[in-house]
Amino acid sequence: MLNERSLLSQFLHFVAATVASLMVFSLYSIVDGLFVAKGVGEYAMAAVNLAVPFTNVLFSIGIIFAVGTSTIIAIYLGKGEGEKANSLFSQNTVLLTCIGLVITVLVLVFLEPFAVLLGAKGVTYQYTMDYLRGLAPFALCFIVSYNMEVLIKTDGYPRIAILTVITGCLTNCVLDYVAIFLLDWGVWGAAFATGLSQLLTGVADGVTELCNGVMIFLFNRVILRCLGDDGLVCYTIIAYVNTLIINTMLGISQGSQPLVSFHYGKEDAAGYRRLLRYGFAAVGVMTAVICAGVMAFAPQIAGIFLGNENPGLVADAAGALRRYGLCYLLLGGNILMGGFLTAVERPTGAICISVGRGLAFQAAALAVLAFTVGGNAIWYAPVISEAVCAVMAVWFLRRFLRS
Repeated sequence: MLNERSLLSQFLHFVAATVASLMVFSLYSIVDGLFVAKGVGEYAMAAVNLAVPFTNVLFSIGIIFAVGTSTIIAIYLGKGEGEKANSLFSQNTVLLTCIGLVITVLVLVFLEPFAVLLGAKGVTYQYTMDYLRGLAPFALCFIVSYNMEVLIKTDGYPRIAILTVITGCLTNCVLDYVAIFLLDWGVWGAAFATGLSQLLTGVADGVTELCNGVMIFLFNRVILRCLGDDGLVCYTIIAYVNTLIINTMLGISQGSQPLVSFHYGKEDAAGYRRLLRYGFAAVGVMTAVICAGVMAFAPQIAGIFLGNENPGLVADAAGALRRYGLCYLLLGGNILMGGFLTAVERPTGAICISVGRGLAFQAAALAVLAFTVGGNAIWYAPVISEAVCAVMAVWFLRRFLRS
């Protein structure tokens, strides 16, 4: 930890690096979507979105172990127990290696039923199969690279983490272009390029990431039933925007977590309370900017992916994005409170918040809206979920602070 820095300076240093890292991680799937949309077609892009829950699962495994491990490591460092921290780091790496190899084998062996499970059918079936076939061999690389990115920051080197991630993303952009436009490898080439970029990168709130993947899966199913393939194209754009915004808020939360855990290990309550206030201030600013941007520029965002050939579809996508985007008013605060509770070893509250906002409340709202109203009303499910979760999150946080 950088003890010589002021607390605010440390907060800004770690948060900026984490937000930048997660934004770059978001670009992996977005770059794939853009190149596939331009080089293959919008339904191929929708197929890439059907496979997104798989990458969410990989990232969630990496971050579940990373956040848990980094929290305990930071507490050990705060107590001056460096040997225990090093031992925990080694155990984490070995276990993730085994998990990654098992996932690769299972997906390749059961490729067809896995693609169908994700919702692939008709025009998207073969595209989804090709994308998964190109991505699965690199499962270990996705898990370990995201895991190490978090742990390197915990060890006090956020700049190294962001430089490594940027290198991987730039590699992905170049390889995507070569695979799709020069070699004509289609969606398989996009997946292979993404996986290879993770490999070249090297070993450089997991539940939140996992729940996000599950909700993409559920939304895909409901949208296909209520709105059809064009609705799925609209949701693909929303999912890309959503990934950027969630990762921005996760960056603020995760960036402050090692510092919160360090001060919690030192029993410095004033320190971690100040870090919480800094987090709320940062989330408030980002929320205002993001919401204004989404509402004002929704048609332009949709046009980036769809071009000008289908103005009706662009208008539908913009309307869906604006409805869905109302949830961004509350999303950041919920993520921050869940991350803070994780950092101070309050896993029950943290898991309830993550599962509540990311899966349970949202799935319930989605089901009710789909079966009672249907149509475009389903886009309001996230804001209902975030509102309910905010009440629960505030209760858990106040309970801890009073104790």
